[in-house]
Amino acid sequence: DAYNKAIALNPEQSEALTAKAWTIQLLQWDWNSAGDMYQRAMKAKDNTNALLWYNIFLLAIDAYEQAIRNQRDIEGRDPLHPGYKSTLAIFFVFSGQYEAAASKALEALELNPRHLFALMALLDANRSLGRFSVVERLIQDLDPEILEWPTIRARVGLYYAESGNLDKAIEIYDALLLDPSAANHAATSYLALKLGKLEEALDLMNHLVEVNAWSVMSIRSVYYHRGSEALKNHPRYLALLQQIGLDDDSVARLRKRFVTE
Repeated sequence: DAYNKAIALNPEQSEALTAKAWTIQLLQWDWNSAGDMYQRAMKAKDNTNALLWYNIFLLAIDAYEQAIRNQRDIEGRDPLHPGYKSTLAIFFVFSGQYEAAASKALEALELNPRHLFALMALLDANRSLGRFSVVERLIQDLDPEILEWPTIRARVGLYYAESGNLDKAIEIYDALLLDPSAANHAATSYLALKLGKLEEALDLMNHLVEVNAWSVMSIRSVYYHRGSEALKNHPRYLALLQQIGLDDDSVARLRKRFVTE
């Protein structure tokens, strides 16, 4: 209703077009229509919000470098915005630029020490670089309340799994399964995968699709799942990608339409 009222007042209103694009993207998995609507929204003079959400759209179709270029532009418009910096840090993580991710996450945390995306990126980057002592210190320094956030708890579990403390990783994973909200985060399915619980990981990914979680886009990511030999050719996994319109053929077509070199 709010969208229809806004569009009735101005058919090219950037915020309304962006909101509609995000809705189409998540509820219908109609990436072509969403991409077209984002591009319409970005014609506005002040298109920062449209560009931000379009960058996440680009991330879903493996267009990491284009998303990073755009996000650098957004950061330049407001260099003291921790959200813009932390989003850029996440993009660096997904593209495998872990040093850049850690550096940008620290910049964001100087502005907001409790920023979720910045904390996620910092943990992911240092763990991916094998800096387990750094991750251990980060965990020790985190506020107990933050350690209870499911997406942070899952990352702590990933640290324990990769550093060899499987008992602790399994303990965290089992606790996450008792928290209904934890199933809405892609990191929980990634932890299941790391622990060799392939079918449970697929069940968790399927849940992301069923509830139209925005993190469902992460199940395609090279960083999260595509690098898994056990998963990448699994029929259930390929069917999930096809269901949400992010199978390899669909992504190739979307990249042809929306990615600029």
